[in-house]
Formats: sequence, C-alpha cells, structure tokens
Amino acid sequence: MQEFRRFVKGPMGKVLLVAIILPFVISAFYGYFTGGQQDNAVAEVNGTPINKRTLDARVRQYRQRISEQRPELDSSMLEQFINPSMVLQGLINNQLIYSYAHQASMAVADQQTARRIRSSQTFQNEQGEFSRERFERMVRNAGMNPSSYMDNLRRDILGNQVRAGVQDTAFALPGELATQRRLGEQSRDLRYVVTRPDVLVDSYRVDDERVREYYDNNRDQFMRPPRFQLAWVELSPAHYEDRVNITEEDIRREYEARKQTGSLQPGSAQGRQAAHILLKTGDQRSEQEAMARAMELRERIGQGTSFAQAARRNSEDAATADQGGDLGRVRRGDLPESMADALFALQAGEVSEPVVSDSGVHLIKRAEGDQGGGELPSFAEKRDEMARSLRQGEIQALLSEDASRLDQLAYEHTDLRTPAEKLDLEIRTTDWFTLNNPKGIATNAAVREAMQTPEVREDDQNSELLELGDQRRVVIRMAGRKPEEPRPLSEVADRIRQQIKRERARSELDQRAETVRKALEQGRALDDIAAELALEPRTASDVQRGAREPDAKLVNEAFSMRRPGDGVSGPELVRLADGGLAVVTVTAVTDGDPSGLSEQQQRQALARLGQENGRQSLRSLIAWLRAEGDVNINESKLEEDGDGRQAPAPGAGGPQQRPAMPGQ
Repeated sequence: MQEFRRFVKGPMGKVLLVAIILPFVISAFYGYFTGGQQDNAVAEVNGTPINKRTLDARVRQYRQRISEQRPELDSSMLEQFINPSMVLQGLINNQLIYSYAHQASMAVADQQTARRIRSSQTFQNEQGEFSRERFERMVRNAGMNPSSYMDNLRRDILGNQVRAGVQDTAFALPGELATQRRLGEQSRDLRYVVTRPDVLVDSYRVDDERVREYYDNNRDQFMRPPRFQLAWVELSPAHYEDRVNITEEDIRREYEARKQTGSLQPGSAQGRQAAHILLKTGDQRSEQEAMARAMELRERIGQGTSFAQAARRNSEDAATADQGGDLGRVRRGDLPESMADALFALQAGEVSEPVVSDSGVHLIKRAEGDQGGGELPSFAEKRDEMARSLRQGEIQALLSEDASRLDQLAYEHTDLRTPAEKLDLEIRTTDWFTLNNPKGIATNAAVREAMQTPEVREDDQNSELLELGDQRRVVIRMAGRKPEEPRPLSEVADRIRQQIKRERARSELDQRAETVRKALEQGRALDDIAAELALEPRTASDVQRGAREPDAKLVNEAFSMRRPGDGVSGPELVRLADGGLAVVTVTAVTDGDPSGLSEQQQRQALARLGQENGRQSLRSLIAWLRAEGDVNINESKLEEDGDGRQAPAPGAGGPQQRPAMPGQ
C-alpha cells in the first residue's frame, strides 16, 4: 500500500490521475458511447447513455497502463484505486464537453476528418502512404466500421476544439504575475504566545482510584481484538540441499549432451552481433498475421531492401527500431530460446525465417562480417555452470514431486501431522497475532488470504497448497484462536492515566480560549493576555507563507490577517491542530519583489501562470456543465457485469479490452 501511495504521489502517478479523473478531453472518444443500449447504461448524460461495456473496457485500459509502468504494484490495491465509479466521472465529463460543443453549433467537416485519418502514421504503409486496406483492417479489429470510426473521430476533434478554446487560449498579464510574486513570496514578522496540551498534561497527577473508575466505565475502549495462531509445513529448495548428489559422471554426460544438441556450438560464449525486427501480437494482430507480415518483409529484404531501413519503418521494439534493430553483441543466454536457436544457426549476413517468442514475431539478422569465433567451450570452462544447473534441476524435480504429494496429503487428512511425517517436514507455529498486526508467515498476503477462507478459519481444515515466492510451498491451518476480550487493567493503566490527563488539558484549554476571546473583545493587547496566561511572548521573523514553523495553523492565520498600519495587526486567537491555543499579532509585512525576474524568466513565468489559468478555466467549465447538465448514474449497473449478473471480484474478468486506436 505504501508503495502504491508513493507511486501516486510521484510524477507518473500524478500524470495518470490527471488523465483519468479530470476532463478526459485530451484523450479520444473512440467507442465511448453507443446508442440503442439504454438498458445496459451505467449513466445517462443529457440523454446519451454510457454503457457498461465501454466503462469496463476503459477501467481495464487504465489499470493496464499503470501496471505496465509499475509492475511491482499490488494488483488488489491497483483495482481498488482505479475503480469504475472514478473512471465513469471522466467519461461523463467527456460527454458533457461534446454536448457543449454540439449546442454551440460546433462542427467538424468531413474533409478535416479525412485529412486526420490520411495523415495518421497508423494507417500508412512502408512507403509512408495512406493504405485504405490497412485502415479498414485496423478499424475492424477495433470493433468498428469506417463510418463509426469517423463519427467517433469527429467527437474527438470537437472535444479538443473545446479544450483548445478554453484552456489553450488562456493567458496571464504582467500585473497578475506581479501580484502573484508580491503575495506568494511575501514574508511576515510575528509576535505570539502558544500553549500546548503536553505542557499541561505533564503537570497533572491522576491517582489509581480514578484510573480504576475510568477503566470500569469505559471497558469497551480497551478490548483486545481476536488473536490467532497458525501452524504450517513448508517445502523449499533448502529442504533438498543435502539430498541431491551430482557426480562428475553426471556433469560429463551433460556436457556431451549439450554438444550433441548444439548448446555448445562455436562462439556461443562470445556471442553474435545481431539485429531484429519485432512485430507484436495481441488484440490488434494475430500470430498468423504477424507471421505473414514478417515473411513479406523478409522477401523485400531479400530483394534488396536494407534490413536497418525495414527495422526503422516496421519494428515495434521501441528500444531498437531507431537504430535499425541493432541488438549489439548478444550471447545465447541473453535471448529467448527460440531467438537464440535461430541466431546461432545463421551465417554472417543471413536473415532468419520468422521466429515466435512471447513478445511477438521476429526477423533476426546476423551482422555481415561477424565472425563469432572461438572454439567450443571446454569441459573445464563449463563444469561449474553445468553442475549448478544439474543440481538446481534435480532440486526442482524433487520439490515439484513433493509439492504435489503435500497438496494431496493436506486434502486427505484433517491435520498436518501425517503430511509432515510422510514428507519429513517440521510443523511450525507462529506467535499469537491479530489481523492488524500479523507475525511470521502470516505477514505474507497469500497466507492471510487463505486464513480468511471458511475452511481454514471456521472449519479447522488444512489450506490448499500456497506458493509464497522463491519456490516456497506451504500448507497452513489454524493452531489456535482467542476471542475478543478486555485487556487487563495493568496493561492499559498508563494509557488511561494519559487519556485522563489529555481530557483535563483539553478542558482547561477550552476555558483559557474562552478567557482569551473575552479579552480580545475588550481590545486587550498581546502582552496583557500573555501575562494573564502566565506565558512569555515570542517572535518569529521573515516567516514565509505555508511555513510549518512555529506552527502551520498559526502561520495560516497570520497570513489571513490584515496588514498592520502604524502599529500591529491583531491579536487573534488560533486553536492549533494538537488542541493547543495561540494568540498571534503581525508586526511587519515584507512583500515579494515582482521586479526580480529577467525578461526571459518573466516570459516563462507568465506562460506557466497562463497555463494554470487555462486549466482552472477548463475545470470551471466542467463544473458548470455538470451543474447545468442532466446527469443520471445507475448505481446498480455499476455493481453488475455485462450480462446483468453481480460483478466478479476485481480482476476476475470483464469485457475484452478494445485495442487502442490513433489518439487514444
């Protein structure tokens, strides 16, 4: 959770938040709205429905986008954060913008839409020319026809026209910038008194009888939550370290086998100088289509087209396309097995047949003049590597076999004793813990999830086999439970004593605040109030707006006070965040210097201020459109899947995501 919060507070998180939550107008409208599906609408905006399938697809797209940026983020946290209700607000904003454009009689000519399509690189062939065949194929793959695509593109253009008309045309005047700098960089001199609850708390004494009375009257505040204890057995690679014995004969046989299979072909240790062209597969292109396209490119290369030129125009590997697909010198272990086999079978200058990997379909070229070179690695050179590989393989085989047995034994028996005995495992137990403060193996998310199942938590059954990472496999069961119960007085006495003191301090501070209010109404000065409170006034010079010292709320109040004339401004009473109170006066104000910028700095500052004015204007427009528009949200539909059933848990399924089209 903390990792996710850090991501959201970072620059990428903020960009995605703005893109999702704010107006959505800088993204395309493709496929957002479809008429004739009123019965499946999650919302209706000025008479136009937004259907559930569209919403689900957009939610999946944004989750995937963030997941690709930060794959280490917990998927459950991501699903809670990017939720349908939040994304729906952006879709509503989009439709309000479009309705506004329509009511203003804004329109987009067919010629403008056609020019946008013809100029899109997405629909151009290798010669940089518009391909109608490519256009129609990609539009069909996106679930549309050319007519509906053009309609949606018009919506996109109209939305961006509204955005440009409101946001991009905003500007700031030098007078605004001067005022901003004068106020934003302003500093103030303060004179104040402050008293904190902690000072009073330390002066009180609370006897044991009062503590006992408070405990008896508020026992429900001192309950210990339910506690649990888990038992578990575990399989891991370490369990087999002493059970695997790899002999010299085993290593020699492995060496000879690798020679026979080509794994030790000459030069594999030195690598090959290679380049490739990647054609990705997925929703927009099937593997068969990618293979056909790769064969076509290979044929063109054979007819004289430069491999580097073909890579720059066609490769979808963003990291290498601009360099003509150059991978540099790679060793066999640097590549997926299929690519490595193809590359190390090529002669210098040859181009492979299409090769399939998890990323898509590749054409691979071994560079002209690449000698590779080198003799076959000797047995001595490869011995340690092969010994480790054989050992790991044997351990993995034993682990997999025992994991299957453990899963079956845990299902067949009502305790862990029999599975542990048959597999020579130790039954271990955790300390007592609460759900909010797990300990030991219970800190693992998979264990906590299994612990919450009725079979484990209520029926005292063994869990299913759990995978914890690092090839660890465990089965857990409940070893003990302790229900909610009052904590003993001896455990909470100090806490109660402090609570009583804090309550007394708050009461006394409330009384002091009332005394100060009356003194202020009588026009008494800070020194008189300080004397009555037995406090010594303090000073703070050159305090900046938003400063946290001497206290954030005190500073905020000081900057909301009028400028002093010949004397001082104030005094004013301030209740602090910790319950304390302060009385503050402003003795001097020093404005920021508007003339402290060079001509270039002033232009940059005016541009930034104009951009902020534009964003604020756009936010204000959307707020007005929402207030004036007819927006109805069908909350029940938000909780259903596309077939009208109750929605599955986040990530359990949903409508297929539509491939992104230009502008999305």
